[in-house]
Amino acid sequence: RHRSLFLDHDYLVLEPYYYANGDFYFGLRYSKQDIFGLPLYATFRLQQYMDRDANFILPGTKVAFIQPDSSLNLNFRLSFPLNKNKTWSLSFSSELDLMRASLPDNAKDSILIDDKFPISSRGLYQDFTQIPLEMALYFDNLDYSFAPTRGSRFSLGARYYFVRDYEGVKFNEVFYDDDGNEISHERYKFKDDKKNHDYVRTEMVFQHYFYLGKAKQFHLSVKEARQSRKFYLDFSLDETLRTWHPDNVMTTLFERRVLAFQFRLTDIWEMERGEAPYSSFPWMNTRFPLRGYNGAWANNHIMGLSMEYRWPVDRFVDGVVFNEYGLHASEFDEWSFERYYNSWGFGVRVRQPDMFLFRIQFGFHGLHGVNLVITIAPEYR
Repeated sequence: RHRSLFLDHDYLVLEPYYYANGDFYFGLRYSKQDIFGLPLYATFRLQQYMDRDANFILPGTKVAFIQPDSSLNLNFRLSFPLNKNKTWSLSFSSELDLMRASLPDNAKDSILIDDKFPISSRGLYQDFTQIPLEMALYFDNLDYSFAPTRGSRFSLGARYYFVRDYEGVKFNEVFYDDDGNEISHERYKFKDDKKNHDYVRTEMVFQHYFYLGKAKQFHLSVKEARQSRKFYLDFSLDETLRTWHPDNVMTTLFERRVLAFQFRLTDIWEMERGEAPYSSFPWMNTRFPLRGYNGAWANNHIMGLSMEYRWPVDRFVDGVVFNEYGLHASEFDEWSFERYYNSWGFGVRVRQPDMFLFRIQFGFHGLHGVNLVITIAPEYR
């Protein structure tokens, strides 16, 4: 991470990742504020994936199949404020997505024939290019970016994807003689069906944070953090009884606490039914809103509500208890409690006021085991 590297008020982030199984990811983000002395904010982002274990999910289910991914994404975004205190802003972005997918090494991990999800219509195991254009409206008056205690964040965006023709699945067909010897093989390629693969993706996100208590701020000072560590390390039965005594319970539950809420609705709208690529479908997974489940669901419409109760444990550590709900549907008017899910859990989040570091959380759905979440991604983006 570098600030003011080439120009004043610029910011460069390089993120290379190499994984034990040989996968690779590289990310570059360069941003610049106050362009030409105007209140403009521009960002350029490059992302390269080399993931042999990437997968897609059949819409309406959590059935996943492996599809190695080596896609490249280039994105440019320009934002500007709409009012003097910069709480409202408008953003425009354009992107070039070079989608590169291939068949897995093991044939049983693939899906080649499926009437409900034909590979020739969805771009599975194929190469194609898509160019999304987006416009988004933002509101943000949070007191801290990565450890907010007060305020709201709202976004409403629409993105139109221009999808080029799929380049087709490539495969070899081998022929053998009566003795089992290979005599020839021919190379085949499924061609695009020449239908309209364009689609629109819309998303609305609303977050709100309530601060509870009389203390001026949620974050602990060095002295207060030392006292808090002593409280947790020296915890005893007598201390438990004192903490939860009726005279102290209000302070225990409602002093220096934060209630966090997030609602998110994500939808895709196909220009021609059944032709949008596999990458178009939003997911409902451990990232949001179901930390208590393994795997993920995909569908045309995803809705989630998450609630968190946070309290400071140390100077840069917060305790968290969460409860969250999710729904998915193939049509916007087909929301049903048959596809309704709930998870709950607890954990810790490690952060600074201006930087999120990581979180460790245990999620449950009912009494069906535990799901451990360890990630550097914050709960609410």
